Amino acid sequence: MTGIYFSGTGNTKFCMERLIQEIGGEGPCSIEDRAALDAVCRSREIAVCARRADGYGELIDSVFSRYGVPMFRSAMEDILEKPVLALVTSALAAAGSDYPYEELFRYLKTGLTGITEEERDLLENYVLTWDLKGSAWTRRKPWDMHPEGYGREFSEE
Repeated sequence: MTGIYFSGTGNTKFCMERLIQEIGGEGPCSIEDRAALDAVCRSREIAVCARRADGYGELIDSVFSRYGVPMFRSAMEDILEKPVLALVTSALAAAGSDYPYEELFRYLKTGLTGITEEERDLLENYVLTWDLKGSAWTRRKPWDMHPEGYGREFSEE
């Protein structure tokens, strides 16, 4: 295995060296090193490490794809952005905070609530138009304000 690291800190190089050492491969080389291309061409397995993938991820995907090199890329993600966890945390936050707009629509935008995007967008426009919050979500009185805003007569049509 050949290791390629993107410099920036010595820590990335150290981690790559340890990884390669553990799996018994050749030493790492920097992407800035001209010998890197030769090492990559000779190797059947390649490990690419970068401190922050946001600067290199799409480039690596593009280059590897262009040359038909199979790859797997892993990166840390914010677990709270996962739809199921966002659904639970936003529902709890909404119920515990008198139903603020931000939490309710974070809940609805998870795609796990059973309403379509179109229905959600119509509801969001209605809520923003009429500044609905707090007890407006739980009261028994139906919402009867015109969906298009002030000064319009409401009809069943």
